Amino acid sequence: MGINEANRETNVAVFVDCDNIIASVKQAYIADFDIEIILDRLKEKGRVIVKKAYADWQRHIEYRRDMQDAGIELIELPSRGRSDKNATDIKLAVDAMGILFERDYIDTFVIVSGDSDFSGLVSKLKEFGKKVIGVGVRLATSGLLVELCDEFIFYEELPGVQIMKKPSAKPTKLDVTEAYELLEEAASALNSEGAGAMSSRVKDLMLRKKSSFSERRYGFPDFSAFLEAAEKRGLVQLLMHPTGGYLVNIKRPDQTSTERSEMPDATRYQSQLNRLSLRPLSAEIRGKIVADIVECLNNWNSDNGEATTRNLIQHLADNYRQQELEISKNMIQDVVRALMQTGCVLGASGQPPMSYGEPIKINLAADKLLAECNKLFIWYLAQSFAAPFNLNALSEILFGFKNQTDKVQKLIEQLVQEKRLSVKKNGSSGQQIYTALGDRFSE
Repeated sequence: MGINEANRETNVAVFVDCDNIIASVKQAYIADFDIEIILDRLKEKGRVIVKKAYADWQRHIEYRRDMQDAGIELIELPSRGRSDKNATDIKLAVDAMGILFERDYIDTFVIVSGDSDFSGLVSKLKEFGKKVIGVGVRLATSGLLVELCDEFIFYEELPGVQIMKKPSAKPTKLDVTEAYELLEEAASALNSEGAGAMSSRVKDLMLRKKSSFSERRYGFPDFSAFLEAAEKRGLVQLLMHPTGGYLVNIKRPDQTSTERSEMPDATRYQSQLNRLSLRPLSAEIRGKIVADIVECLNNWNSDNGEATTRNLIQHLADNYRQQELEISKNMIQDVVRALMQTGCVLGASGQPPMSYGEPIKINLAADKLLAECNKLFIWYLAQSFAAPFNLNALSEILFGFKNQTDKVQKLIEQLVQEKRLSVKKNGSSGQQIYTALGDRFSE
């Protein structure tokens, strides 16, 4: 392998079994299927250069536009009764194998489906040295498929996915000890010669040992938070790498203190929110989008169809494009996603909407909505970091300036009053540490 090939970015191909994933999402009481949430996660895996989705698009017409906007090639498979499923499986498998032989620069194949019928395809792709990632809904995914994939991502555990109704069966609480044991195995293998391993390599090896591993299943928002918890238990030593991420060493050095080159708190907060698919746009852009959402819904023109989330996003995107404003559709989706998680967006029934195709309404003024978004960001950061808040850093992210700490403190106090945050004092420093309460902000 030449130097250029070794250093090039990983190329990814994605194949979406729409009938399977959409049905699974509905079965699991998830608000709606959002392909952008999957693609956002896959950007961490490399450059997605092939995107294909298979369905009878007359049956799933409400998803067509979102798929096309995401640059996905729509493969039309007209309904033919009971043979529909086999037609999808065969066409997807044939296309994947064709790309395997015709485009040897594709390194990773992603199968968005929980169907065990793709087990043979996964095995064949791995025989040719390709990495295979599966994406599906846990309760509708074959255990065999999970074990065969190099990594399996459960859709409902991705940041931004809303579960509108909890299934009656309570999920089994997992013992984090088994995850720590897996970490120790992987880290020991990678730094057996005494050198620290990059956190990304550690996780890759953990996934090879157990493809269904996900730090989110143990209550951690991301892999960095999982590693930080392991360090507090004395299992590993972490050193911040200049390019981002951690160097992981299974053994602590003899030194009594380890100095870590910390990034600025504002950058750390921003990075964490980005990982959670809650990109906090600049205060000016976020404020404009929220104000336009409120005005648009209050003065909705029936010529634009029903006032659904999907139509609202498209209407605003078209307006900004006509005005030549540098506000993309993804930015609008980021703001809408945050508003959805605050519980301020209501469907026709007065409850949070079950899908992007349901008519919506918002009863709060723009300034109140912005405050709820800011509180959402603070709540997630409290969930991610067990440390006192840097009010200047929060002020910079939420308001664009460091001198708005009084506003930040007021939002924090409101969260405490609403019982969304708990507060305790650090014994040694006396500083206040906030902990997020509840599984979701809107509960």
